[in-house]
Amino acid sequence: MVQLSVKDFEVVRVNRRDIEQFTEHWHYSHSINGLSCRYCFGLYRMDDEQFPTLIGAAIYGKPAMRGQGPKWHPDNPTSVLELRRLVCIDDTPKNTESYFIGQTLRWIRNNTDYELILSLADPYYGHSGTIYRATNFVYLGESAGDKVVSIAGKMWHPRVITMNKPFARTLQRKIKAGHESIEWIDKPGKHVYGFWLRKNKRIRPQPKSIQPSFQEWFDEQ
Repeated sequence: MVQLSVKDFEVVRVNRRDIEQFTEHWHYSHSINGLSCRYCFGLYRMDDEQFPTLIGAAIYGKPAMRGQGPKWHPDNPTSVLELRRLVCIDDTPKNTESYFIGQTLRWIRNNTDYELILSLADPYYGHSGTIYRATNFVYLGESAGDKVVSIAGKMWHPRVITMNKPFARTLQRKIKAGHESIEWIDKPGKHVYGFWLRKNKRIRPQPKSIQPSFQEWFDEQ
């Protein structure tokens, strides 16, 4: 069996519909309803018959929580983008997620005017942001805690439920009817990480290392 490496994979900008079912299946939230999707990417490998097979997905959009842009980049809050979903199948080589993130960040840097990428790690699901630290995201702090509603085992932010969309109206009816599957949950704040796409916009210097860091490699591309 041939051992694959990340260099055998291809990162492609795609439409939301191309990765929607994949993301909902593999991501721990199992949902992208109500998600802001500005840029979507797919990670592909060739199968045994040389057809591309989707093995990863990434979705970037406006920050989920209000005030994140002004808080972390007050000089230009509209230049802040958030990595809303990142997911790969389990059977991938080491460093696949780092490679995937690096390729998408490079595309955004080269094709847009965004300056800061945010990504949040949710401790409620046991996430601390290991992959972001490994790719030289800077730890910025914690977001405020939040209250969400669980309906039939799936969590929804109240802001999403109030949207004027068919799925949201269905959820509203269940809440009003006091559906037995409804549970309100207090969630702790999330860990907030940031990656600066422009060197002159960083809020703090990156740590030096003997070997080239991910940030140094990224800047050279």
